[in-house]
Amino acid sequence: MNLLMNNFGIFIMNPEKFESKIEQSPERGNNVTLNFVFARHGEKSSEGEESTLTEGGQEQAVELSRLIETPKGGVKVYYSDKIRAHQTAEILMNEVNVPQKQAEKIEELEQKGFRGVRIHRQEKLLGTGVLDEKMVKTQFGGSAKFVEMSEEEIPQNVTSPRELASAVAKHIMRFVEVSSRLPSNVEGTLINITHLPTLLSFLKNAIGEDVDKNPINPEGKNFVEKIGGPISPAEQMTLRIYRENKENFKAIIQLRGREFIIDPENLNLLATYERAEIKK
Repeated sequence: MNLLMNNFGIFIMNPEKFESKIEQSPERGNNVTLNFVFARHGEKSSEGEESTLTEGGQEQAVELSRLIETPKGGVKVYYSDKIRAHQTAEILMNEVNVPQKQAEKIEELEQKGFRGVRIHRQEKLLGTGVLDEKMVKTQFGGSAKFVEMSEEEIPQNVTSPRELASAVAKHIMRFVEVSSRLPSNVEGTLINITHLPTLLSFLKNAIGEDVDKNPINPEGKNFVEKIGGPISPAEQMTLRIYRENKENFKAIIQLRGREFIIDPENLNLLATYERAEIKK
């Protein structure tokens, strides 16, 4: 049986009954806001794949939770399959001030006649992509260079920066499509704990041209310097999607006190990107 997510951010085990209820709603897809919070995990203890958060990294995760606005409506937390990302997500789930406890949401839905309601499990999403050992050693620590690489310089067996960015865009566009069918006047928050290359790759591909047109550094140096340096541990940026009606939506990235407007068409092109085979 397929699962259905309602505007509480909870999955319903009885979608047919739920759909018959929401079809009675007079408005759908108007004045809908989705806040995508993408954050780098906290400080890690080592460079290994199994590295965990340091004590300082745990404190950074707590501080991150204080910076995230109190979610309105539903809230979901995603993380990659790395331990440090999972730990950061767990701290956030414990610290973020969610308006209503999950148990209360379940009780409320059951009182309305919904049965078989359960809290969905936290999902793993948006890791750092396929990076071979050489790439990890030479580029992963120097993520600015990783983001600046051109497609032609990337080996076929290594995920490119644009492919990393495309993974984020696909994730976003899936929810953008769903937002046109949500009840009107709702707001939801999705928090994703990911990694530096993923964040920088998406930022460069989404707002790179805008940064080039309005550079912080008038000398026009590389993208990372233009945005004020690499994303620090537990630092976050917010992509706000606002759907005025079923046909149109606006997208704005909020980063370090600045706002960058994203062309919806460009976001869709990024989501559908496929790297062409590189000619040798």
